[in-house]
Amino acid sequence: MPLEKITERILKEAEKEAEKILIEARREAAEILKKAENDAAVLKKDIVSLAQKEAQEVKGRLLSSARLEARNLVLHQKQKGVEDVFKQSLETILSFNDSEYKQVFEKILLKNVVAGDEEIIISPRDNQRISDAFLLRVNQTLKKRGIKGNLKLSKETRDIKGGFILKSDGVEINNSFTARLKFFREQLESQVLQILLKEHVN
Repeated sequence: MPLEKITERILKEAEKEAEKILIEARREAAEILKKAENDAAVLKKDIVSLAQKEAQEVKGRLLSSARLEARNLVLHQKQKGVEDVFKQSLETILSFNDSEYKQVFEKILLKNVVAGDEEIIISPRDNQRISDAFLLRVNQTLKKRGIKGNLKLSKETRDIKGGFILKSDGVEINNSFTARLKFFREQLESQVLQILLKEHVN
């Protein structure tokens, strides 16, 4: 067989083989592309799902934070309101005329006396209001209740805003108006906080 024919035959077979390889390569490329598209679709779905989940979590955190901030703001305002009320209450008591002031003083004193022979420490300002005659009347009331009526005013005074300090056997009980109002204020603030926490839960 002449050389030209052999060469021609080899070239034809090479072309057929090349075409076969090209078809197979195209088929594999199409399969790879299809798989990549499917993988991308699944990945896109997963990303969207994850993004939605994260968005819900962020939304939940923001709402929780907003509720907490709102509750704290309400609490602050109510605490400020309570503080203003008690400041006003103290100012009102201190501005009472002598008769009104003595009535309040006597009521608190009679309620807090234990033995009836305590020493009463008052403010320098109250030296003008709490007289021997006032103390005599209080002691008489105590005796009628079956309690010793031997209360006495201390020569010592304290820098307090009204009210008194009861002293007995070296033990002092602060019944100044400031101390009493502070006690009531703390109780009220505690109740306000409980109400707010209950509202927050509900």
